[in-house]
Amino acid sequence: MHQRTRETPSWFHGVEGAHRIADLNGIDAIARITDLNGRKPIRVPIQIKSSWIGKQLYYLKHPECWVNGVLVIVIQPALEDEDIRRIAYHMLRKVMQKGIDFEPFLRRYFKWGT
Repeated sequence: MHQRTRETPSWFHGVEGAHRIADLNGIDAIARITDLNGRKPIRVPIQIKSSWIGKQLYYLKHPECWVNGVLVIVIQPALEDEDIRRIAYHMLRKVMQKGIDFEPFLRRYFKWGT
């Protein structure tokens, strides 16, 4: 998802791997997007799973991530990079449209500042 293509939305600014502590607590990566106005940066916590059962088990193990809306993207092995990007952009667009602010969650659980 790091490679920019013509299909990359202007509001998408990349993905970075999560710190070890965050990874141990159910966060694989942080996507960087902007709000609908293109002004406010939003950091979106993401967990990657290879199956829908894995997604369900993840939320059972990390209920705080379900409550706080952490995106769980199911990436099945047969998916091409283009398909993975399309799925991720679709899910991130929903976050942007809803104006979800993850900063309180990130600060509370992972001690990350803004």
